[in-house]
Amino acid sequence: MEDKYTYYSSFSESARALGTSEYDKIHFHKRNPQNDQLAFEDICYKCPNLKKRKGLNVLDVGPGCTSLQRLISSLCKEQDHTLYLADCPEMLSHISDESHIKKYPGFFPDATFEAIKKDSGGIDIVICNSVFVYDSAAYDICRFTDCVMQLLNTGGNAIIGDCTNISKKKRFYASQTGKSLLENLRKRSRAIPDPVFNVPEYGELDDAVLESIVKRCRSFGFEAYLVPQPEGLAMWWEREDILIRKI
Repeated sequence: MEDKYTYYSSFSESARALGTSEYDKIHFHKRNPQNDQLAFEDICYKCPNLKKRKGLNVLDVGPGCTSLQRLISSLCKEQDHTLYLADCPEMLSHISDESHIKKYPGFFPDATFEAIKKDSGGIDIVICNSVFVYDSAAYDICRFTDCVMQLLNTGGNAIIGDCTNISKKKRFYASQTGKSLLENLRKRSRAIPDPVFNVPEYGELDDAVLESIVKRCRSFGFEAYLVPQPEGLAMWWEREDILIRKI
């Protein structure tokens, strides 16, 4: 299993790389501004207070440096939100310094949780998009969500987006729609095996893991749900979002 700090360091290295695109820096070579726009709209739909309320504390964990980050930052500025950003210092260096932005360089939650909790006094909206796509095996997702819950103010919402679910992926590729997509991918020299059920997938997020996170949040008195992504998003057929609300 890959160590979380090793993977974190790889983002530091890609952020420092000269002559690479902003999408190369976040290891998401196939994402584009159109996908970012759709992701932004989906985040706003699932966290409606971003647009409905003013003066909130918003935390973006692993914001990256693409147009999605700029869209979120621009909205926060318009709504008088304070935007807390937690990412590696090399990635944060690509984000403009503005009065509504507070940067916390370091791994979340290990290096940044306590400082964010102290400085903010509580967070109203947590956004964490496309973090568990890359290093779900290395992360302690229970500790991550526990820290998110500790930060949330009453009425606060969190979206942990783009969680790759191997169970969902298998179900899709076994469906008629998925088989057609699989055939097209293979025509483009993508070596994708047929789905195999009832086989352990070590180090992968699956239905059991993601549902256990939802149950864990609920056991602590929070509302929590697994929700789908819109079909236009990249790899939507294998990813889900976790929504958490402090009631």
